[in-house]
Amino acid sequence: MVKQISGYLEMSGAIGLLVHLKYESRRFNELKDLVGVSPSTLTTRLNEGRDLGLITTRIGEDEYDLDQRSIHHEYMITDRGELVLEKMDEFEVTYAYKQLREAEQKLVEGRENLRVWIEDNEDEIAQAEDEHSTRDKYGEDVTEPAEVDGDYSEFMEKD
Repeated sequence: MVKQISGYLEMSGAIGLLVHLKYESRRFNELKDLVGVSPSTLTTRLNEGRDLGLITTRIGEDEYDLDQRSIHHEYMITDRGELVLEKMDEFEVTYAYKQLREAEQKLVEGRENLRVWIEDNEDEIAQAEDEHSTRDKYGEDVTEPAEVDGDYSEFMEKD
């Protein structure tokens, strides 16, 4: 079981799933949005977490919808899961996970901002390439061999 839990924590979405269940029970769609994995991966991690005794399921309080004939399940952490989470906190895994998710969000936002900027500045970008296509950022011609000070022949490969 110990090796299985260790292996589980290495799988995509497992750590995020435990982190987001730490303080409250959550529904599938909430977890899907928070953890950032595909629905099939989330289903697999939830089932594996249940099999390992880290996660349990309950029917949501007063969530039985007679009109739709559906029952809403909530996922929550077990005592074993809490023990693992305590160690995740101690070893700063939870903190690292949250930092990683924030960095991922900044990357997504930055990439989108960059895409918009590129679309809005096509002419400037095209002109910059046309003017300096053979020069580096210092204005040096990159098509000519660079002059080298000193004798570096000892570092060159010999045939």
